[in-house]
Amino acid sequence: MDRKITDLFAKICQTKTNGYRLADIPKGVLIKALTANAIYVLTKTAEGKNPTVAVSGGLVPKPLIGEFSGSTLGGHAIKVGWLGKEMYLEIYLVGGKILTTSLVQKITLENSPHEADALIKLAEENTRKKLS
Repeated sequence: MDRKITDLFAKICQTKTNGYRLADIPKGVLIKALTANAIYVLTKTAEGKNPTVAVSGGLVPKPLIGEFSGSTLGGHAIKVGWLGKEMYLEIYLVGGKILTTSLVQKITLENSPHEADALIKLAEENTRKKLS
């Protein structure tokens, strides 16, 4: 893996925080969000204003591609692009479904490019099937 990415990953993991900006997390990193009811695994598939993620776990038994919106406290306001502890993650899935997780208790990051690529590939396949 690129040295710059490895250094960035190390810096992010050393930061004590109640969350992370998805834009700061490099591709190839698995994001594990432990909620009150499930564990969700996400990884970035693309950069941009509304980055896409591959997501699995909980209410998403088969990995899918979704557009990561951000975190909410349960109302209409959303902190765009933020993965927040003690907040609810919101992801737009295919077919117009909105995934809102239960309250996030813990977020961990794992530098696992091969696992991230495998999750993306499976999510892309499942998303294509769902759309056809």
